[in-house]
Amino acid sequence: MLEKELKEKWLTALRSGEYAQGKGLLCKVDAEGNTRYCCLGVLLEVIHGKEVWTNDRKVSGTIWRGYTDGNDGHRTYARDIMPHPQTLIDLGVSHEEKGTPLPTMNDGGKFTFPQIADWIEDNL
Repeated sequence: MLEKELKEKWLTALRSGEYAQGKGLLCKVDAEGNTRYCCLGVLLEVIHGKEVWTNDRKVSGTIWRGYTDGNDGHRTYARDIMPHPQTLIDLGVSHEEKGTPLPTMNDGGKFTFPQIADWIEDNL
C-alpha cells in the first residue's frame, strides 16, 4: 500500500502545475532546457534523495533521471523509461500480479496529471 504521506506529496505535485507532462521517459530535458515528466517521474521527484531502482541501476538523488550535467551546462536526455518493477511494488504503486496502469494512462495522452492524481487518490 502506498504510504499516506508519500501519496499526499505525489498528488499535490501532480496537481500543482509545476511539472510539465511528457511521454515515454521518466524525465526528459530537451535541447532548449524544457523538462517533461511521466507521472512516475514526478513520483521519483517526490521521493528525491531516497535510493531507488531504475531499470538495472540503483541510484539516489537526481541521477535517476538518466542525465548528467555537462561542463557546458547542458544535460543529456533521460534514458530510463520505467522505474524497476520492484521499486513500484515496494512503494505500493504496483502489484506483482497486476502491474500498474499509470504508464499507459500517462503516455496514452488521454489523461492529464490532475486526472491521473484523481485515479491514484481513488485506487492506491
